[in-house]
Amino acid sequence: FFIMASIAFCIREDYLELFGGDSRVMLDLKDQAGRFFDRVSVNPVSFEDVDVAHVFNIQDPEIFLNFIHRIPESCKIVFSVTFWDSRFSKGYSYVYLQSALKEVLANMGMPLIYRKIKDSLSKVDYFIFNSFAEAEGFYYAYCSFNLRRLSHIIPQYVDANKYYVNKDYENREFDLICVGRIEEGKRQNQLIELVSKTNIKVMFVGKVYENNDYSKSFMKSLEHNQNLKHVGFANSVELLDLYNNAKSHVLLSKRESPGLVNIEAALCGCNTIISSNGPIREYFSDYTYVWDDLEDSKGFTSLLKTIIDRPPKKEYRDYLLRMVSKDNLETYLNIYKKCIEE
Repeated sequence: FFIMASIAFCIREDYLELFGGDSRVMLDLKDQAGRFFDRVSVNPVSFEDVDVAHVFNIQDPEIFLNFIHRIPESCKIVFSVTFWDSRFSKGYSYVYLQSALKEVLANMGMPLIYRKIKDSLSKVDYFIFNSFAEAEGFYYAYCSFNLRRLSHIIPQYVDANKYYVNKDYENREFDLICVGRIEEGKRQNQLIELVSKTNIKVMFVGKVYENNDYSKSFMKSLEHNQNLKHVGFANSVELLDLYNNAKSHVLLSKRESPGLVNIEAALCGCNTIISSNGPIREYFSDYTYVWDDLEDSKGFTSLLKTIIDRPPKKEYRDYLLRMVSKDNLETYLNIYKKCIEE
C-alpha cells in the first residue's frame, strides 16, 4: 500500500550522537515508512500537516511531554514506550508489581512529572511495547490498566542479514565481548572487577560519552590489564566481525528491554550472559545464562569455565530468528495504516 499522508518520528535530539536501541529501531522504521508514506520526517518543527506521529521513549519525560503537547488532536499518536522503572523491572512478578504500585501510590503527591505523564497518556492512540513484561510494568507504574486495549506487543527487530555466524566457535579469540556505551547503567566497571584476577580476555565496544569518574575508572582499568581491549565505535559490519571473534557476550545492565546487542550477539553464535533486569526469559527462554551477583568473582569465573568450550545450542539462533523476524516491522506499518483509515 502507498499512502498520500505524512508521518513524523519523534525522538531525542541526540539520537545519532548518543546512538542507542531506540535510535536503531526508529531509523529502521523510518526507512520502511518511506516506502509507503509520501512524506516522512524526524522531529519536525511543526505538526500541522502530520497525520501520524510516532513518539519514542519515555526515559526522558520532559521530551515525551514536549512532543505530546505540541501534537494537534487531528494527528494520531503511536507511542513506543521503552519503559524501565527499576521498581517495576526486577522479575516482573505480580507480587513485586503490586508492592511497587503501593510505593508509587504512597508518593503520588510528590512527583509532579508523574501526574503530567499520566494525564498525557489519554492523548495516545496506540501504545507499543517490546514485551509483555514491559507492558505490565508500565500499566502498574501509571495505574493505567485500561491501556491494555490500545496496546500492541511487538518484539524488537534485528536484521538477520547483518548478524550471522561466520566463524567457528573454537577459533574465536576473546572469551567475552561487552557491547554498549560506557556508562554506569551498563556496569562495565563491575564486569572488570569480576574478571580482574583472571586471564579472561574481554573486548569492550562502546563510546565513552561523559568524562566522569565512572568513565575515568573504566579507561584506567584498560591501562593496567592487557586482557581488556576497547573499541570506541563499531558499525554493523565491524560488529559482525567483533561478535564472531568472541565466545560469549555479557551485559550486566541495571536495565534493558531486552537489549538489541544481546540479540545481535546470539545471532552471531555467542553465548549470552545477561542480568535479570528485564524480560529475559520472554526473549531468550532458557538459552541464556543469567547473572546478577556483581561481587561473586569466583562464581562468575566458574560460570565462564563451564561455558568457555560449550558453544550455544543451534536452536538458540533459530528461536531468536522467529522472535525478531521482519514481520515485526510489518506490524508497525499496519498500525500506521490503521491510524490513517480511522
